[in-house]
Formats: sequence, C-alpha cells, structure tokens
Amino acid sequence: MQTISRYASRLWSGNLAKGLRPGAIAISGTLMLGFAGTIRSRYTSTASCEETKEKFKQSSPKESTIESWLSFDSVKSQFNALSARLTQISSELSGDPNSLFQQIVEESVTDDQVNPELRWKASVRLGTDVGFCEKAYLRERKHFMKRAFASLMGVDESIVDERDIPIVGVAASGGGYRAMVSTTGCLLGARQSGILDVVSYIAGISGSCWALGGWYSIADGDLDQFQTHIKSRITTPFLDLANFQLFTDHPTNKYLLSGAVAKLASKGGTTSLVDVYGTLVSSRLFVPDDLSRLDPRHLKLSNQRHLLDGSLPLPIYCAIYHQVPDEMSNYSNTNEDPSSAGKVARDQTFISPSYHWYEMTPYEVGSEDVGAFIPTWSLGRAFENGHDIEPRPEISLSILSGIFASAFTATLAHYYQEVKPGLMVLPFFKMFDAYVSTFESDLSTLHPFPPAELPNFLRGLQGQLKPGLSVAVTECETLGLMDAGAELNIPYVPLYRRNCDVIISLDASADSQDVWFSKAQTYAHRCGLDTWPVVKYPGPSESSPSTEHADHDAEIPLNEGEIQVKKSREQAFKQLGGENGKPLDGNEANPFPADTRGVAHCSKPEPPLGRCNIWVGDSTNKELSARMDEPDEDLIQARDGPALIYIPLAPGNGLEDPAAVWSTWRFDYKEEETEQLLKLSELNFRTGEEQMKKVLRAIWKRKRNQRLKKEEP
Repeated sequence: MQTISRYASRLWSGNLAKGLRPGAIAISGTLMLGFAGTIRSRYTSTASCEETKEKFKQSSPKESTIESWLSFDSVKSQFNALSARLTQISSELSGDPNSLFQQIVEESVTDDQVNPELRWKASVRLGTDVGFCEKAYLRERKHFMKRAFASLMGVDESIVDERDIPIVGVAASGGGYRAMVSTTGCLLGARQSGILDVVSYIAGISGSCWALGGWYSIADGDLDQFQTHIKSRITTPFLDLANFQLFTDHPTNKYLLSGAVAKLASKGGTTSLVDVYGTLVSSRLFVPDDLSRLDPRHLKLSNQRHLLDGSLPLPIYCAIYHQVPDEMSNYSNTNEDPSSAGKVARDQTFISPSYHWYEMTPYEVGSEDVGAFIPTWSLGRAFENGHDIEPRPEISLSILSGIFASAFTATLAHYYQEVKPGLMVLPFFKMFDAYVSTFESDLSTLHPFPPAELPNFLRGLQGQLKPGLSVAVTECETLGLMDAGAELNIPYVPLYRRNCDVIISLDASADSQDVWFSKAQTYAHRCGLDTWPVVKYPGPSESSPSTEHADHDAEIPLNEGEIQVKKSREQAFKQLGGENGKPLDGNEANPFPADTRGVAHCSKPEPPLGRCNIWVGDSTNKELSARMDEPDEDLIQARDGPALIYIPLAPGNGLEDPAAVWSTWRFDYKEEETEQLLKLSELNFRTGEEQMKKVLRAIWKRKRNQRLKKEEP
C-alpha cells in the first residue's frame, strides 16, 4: 500500500497540481482521491501480495496462471490509465485560455441559448403559500384528472366536479439506488392501476430524487424509457475507471463538469465532496447510452416545466438546512425588544438544533420555514435585499443530485444513532450511552463532512422572514443544504402545506418504520395539521420478544432516539413476509389481521404492518383508532382528516431482504437484479390497488357532500 500511496503522491505533485487554479485543484484533486480510493480497496500491499503468492504456489499446480493473476501488471496498467485520465482532466481544468475550464466559464455568462435565464432578472417572493405558477399547474392537472378519475371510479365524467377530486400526494423515501429503483417500480404499478393519473404531487428524498430527476429529464416523462435507462446505466459503478472516460472525452466531459465549474465561477460556494459525489452519480444517471441524445437542458431543474402540461404530477425535491444553536443566539425580528417576554420565550423554545425544509420544484426553490422563494432558474446566483445581483446559470442537476443524497454530511449525533443499535449488546452500554449523551448538544452541531454550499438568496432580508430565525440566515453568503433523510426519510412535510387529502407513502428505508411515523406526527403538529392520523405502530419492544439478548435488552429504555434499527428491521421483514418469515408470492391482498372498521380504542396495539397499510385521521374523536386497512366508505366520510397509505418495501419475488441486497451505499447492479426489484415494488403497490381506490372514492364523496352542503341556500 505504501508503494501505491507514493505513486499517487508523485502523480498528484508532478502532474496534477502544476498550473491549476485553486478551484480546479479542488475538483480534480477530489476526483483523484475518489478513484484512487477505489483502486486502493481492490489491491493489497506488496507484502501481502507476496504472502498470498507463496500460499497459492504451495496449494496449486497452475503457477503460471496464478503468477499472472497476482502480478502487478494489472495494477500498473490501471494506474497508467488513471494517470493519463487525470493528467488530461487536470489540463482541461487548468484555466488556460483554450482549456475546457475557461470555455465553460465564458459560456456560463455569455451563452443565452444554453442558459436563457441569463436574460432574466429574479427577485425573492416572500410568504408561505405556493406560487402562482404551481396554482396554475394544479388547475391544469385537475382538468386532466377529471376523465382519469371518472374512469378509475367507474362513473360518468359528467358527475365528477374538479373541486371534489381528492388531492393525492406521493411521498417517496430515501435509500440510494434501492429507493430510486423501488420508487420507479411503485410508479409503474401506480400507472398500471390508473392511480398515477390522479396523483397531483410526488415528493422525493435522496434516491427518490434521483428517480424523479431522471424520469423528468433524461426520459422526458416516459417511465418505460426511464426503467430501461437505469437498468442499463447502473450496471457500472460511477467509480469504475471505464466510467472515468466520460470526464475526459467530448462531449460528456463538458456536459458533466459544467455544473461544478460554473458553480465555482459564480462564487456560489467552494467545490465540495458533495459536488463531486453528485457529478459522479450524474455520470451514470443523466448520461444516455446514445450520446446523440445528450442535452444540457437535462441538467436544468427548471427545464422540467415543459412536461408540466397537466399530464404528469408535479415533482418536489427535498433538502434541509441545519440551523445550529450558535446561530440561534440572535434573532432576525428586528422589531422586537430583546428583553421582551416574547423574545425570552423564543430563546427557551429554540435552544436545540432545528432543520429548515427546502423544496425545489421546476417552478420555485424555497422554504415555508423561512417564508421565502425564488424562481428555480435563478438558483445559483447571488442575491441581496431580495434581488439578484448578477445573472448566472441555474445550478446544475449534477450538483443538486449530490445535495439530495448527501447523507454522509449528517451530524455526529446522527452518526452515533446509526451505530447505536449495534452497540446496545455490549457490556456497560448504558454507562457509555449516558456519557455520550452529555455531549449531545455538541454532537448535534458538528458535521464531519460539511453540507454543500449554494448562494444565499435570503441575504439582506432581516426582519422580513418568519420569526425565530437566526441573523446568520440573512447574513451568510451561502446556505448549506443537505440530504433531508438525515431528519425525516419520508417527505411528508412539503405535502402537508399543499392540503393533500391522501398521502401515499413509498418507504424503501433500511431503518425502522416507527422513527418516521413518530416524526411525521411531530411535523404534522408543527404545521397545524390536527387531523393527521395517529399511527400506533408497535415498536420492537412491544411486538417482538428478544432472543439471544432478552434480559439485557429489557433494561434498555426505548424511545424515538433509541430505536433498535437492526432488530426492528428484522421484525418488519418477518411481519411483511408472512408466517414463519417466508416471503409471500404476492397473491394475497393483505394477509394480516386488520382493524377493518377502525373502531378499536387508541391504546390497543395495532396489527403488524402489511403490504398496504391505511390510516384515516379525525379531529373530533381521538378515541377511535385511525387504522383502516379494509376501508369502509361510511366511516371515512364520517372523518375529516387525510388518509395515509403506507407501502413499505416488503420482501418477495425472490428477495427475502431487499435492504441487504440493495445496500444504500452500493452503486452497481446487474440488469436482472434491477428488474427483480422493479417487479417486486410494482407488485407491492398493486397489492393494495383496490383498497386505495376505496379510499379515493370515499374521500371524493366526502368532499362532494361538503361542497354541496355549503352551496345549499
């Protein structure tokens, strides 16, 4: 390994660093470290190789074959190829007059054919309501849905009033390629069932954002084309040397590197590991096999507006901003006396880290938590006092793709929660956990890898945003955005503010379900959604007796922050897999006992999760269970809350543990593996098809009856 390290060091100092401006060094240097890391993991040191050769010589007569296999010729060949590629890319990023770097920089401020937004001025829209463009889209979407909804309900179109059609939102979880493929499979199932045609919004986190980004860009809104695309493209990992060629050869080098270079040139923050990660992922997800179809508009989120004629749901991409306690010591409400009781009360309220949810649609980027939005095409330029300073290209989808899935930028507290379940079986765990807990406030503010930076469009808006925000939010030049899955891995939050009547949750998380149910309830309360259904999902301490470590685990108090992720996941798969933990073949609609009439007392534990789980909220009678897996139209009409339809990634179709095969951090899959997960996810969705139709019918009737009652003289 020392030999490899010395070689990489000479390669960098001798060939890459010469003549590079700091930004170019940041880009190419990080690329080199990423690819060198891949090779480093594949090959052992000289000493270990010699030992292995001796062992093979003693045990195998095929010395010539083994000698060839164990020689460093292949290693040298790989390094030579890597050296050539990195030398080439360092030359292109050098900033010389004829370099690719300089070409991208010049075009980013002059080429208004590729970047038409250079001709437009932008300003910040203050408020928390959705924008005018989205309202206009929703009207068009309802026009389109009228016929589709009538067909789905089996009624004549003439009796369907657009005002009564339920507003349906899909919340798709994070989880890397697993979530991307699973979400795509569920959407295929939704299309086959006709339900996709009555969905207004699809919100995504992390890997589901990749699914939405590819579907609405490279596939031009064609799901069949997108599933074919991903099956082909994810067979090769983005750190493979063969993939590295895309960064050195025309036209893909300019296409992929433009995002990072333009961001650097626009002073939109330094080039970070997140940006490089997003660029690498984009080389697989946003590059077509047929390079004649390469189009720079595919990397513009705002370009997806051309698909929003009402025939497709509105995509919502989610990220979060972490406001830490140090930033929260001062507040932006300049009209308030610092010594007032209100100020003191807020000081007591905002004493822990908080997260602001940012949403990105083809129309706008912004946050209800701060009360400000800008046109999506203006994301990437600097703002001051609510107006842009100079026109710059829209931030590339290659950069945003890194932000959407940058789970590694979470705080140390999140890292600890991830490893905590595995530590619970250790002796003295409670003592260790208590010790770590004393540093919780510090761990909750430290990011081992900083979030990606984007220009801060809130700069200079002191006193004009929502109360309770730190002054730093309006003073910093950049905003650090990160993967929203670090806070809540299912994007309910942007759907709450859009008054959805039905939310279909597609959960491909590897974590325990009760974490997301609990946090969803918390956010619903913060949003003032009192009718949100209470989910009484039995956690691991209630529903699964411990085996090997029963006595020890019984001593561990379980709460939201102490979820035994591994045990809960095993339990969930057993529940979802039927009797004796054997995966179902998908022929049973819902094989588990359900609270079919929704009349059980809230304190009664709910039945285990099935493939399709339904809750309907009510503000008037909290004593009734919200669970209603077998929907009753009369009972739903008697309630006034939204319906939550939860569809987890259940095992089946030969996949006994999808999360184990489809690890969040694995980035290469055979086509047959992708096809298997697509089919399983499609099956999972279609299993609850009839139940979902009953819910839609009941809420449609409820809205119609409420409207007619109001219209009575």
